[in-house]
Amino acid sequence: MSDSQSRFAEFIKACTKVLELPDPTIGGDNYLFQVGDRWVELKRNERGDLVNFLSAIYLAPPDGELRDDLIASFNTHYLFNGGFSLVADPENGRIYLGRTHRLAALDARDIRRELLAFAGTASMAGTWYMRNEDETTAPPSAPPRENPGSFLKV
Repeated sequence: MSDSQSRFAEFIKACTKVLELPDPTIGGDNYLFQVGDRWVELKRNERGDLVNFLSAIYLAPPDGELRDDLIASFNTHYLFNGGFSLVADPENGRIYLGRTHRLAALDARDIRRELLAFAGTASMAGTWYMRNEDETTAPPSAPPRENPGSFLKV
């Protein structure tokens, strides 16, 4: 196991301990946490210094297409205001919410709060996308906000 894999594995093991979950049995580049009815994936990058939080927020119907304009609208605002982005997987008709963190800045003691906040944000982003996907003539409404000052309290 490389050093970057072992740092990530140590972080995940510390997270499962804080959450009182069994130790991970498989090492690797990602780990899934279930938060309510949502799955949040933590995935390390190749260098091992970044961790991406990902959660599926939308699955297109078989005859549906993903709306690039909505994805761009969301990303234009939230990529620079909170670090969130919508990532399209057109082959599978899915959209994911993502946010990147530096592994060195993450603290396993805060993982419960981080996961709950991210899952809540994913839920709001999915609701926003679905509410706006059928609108073809009007511009999309502003992306969701928990309060006027921020999209996510961290």
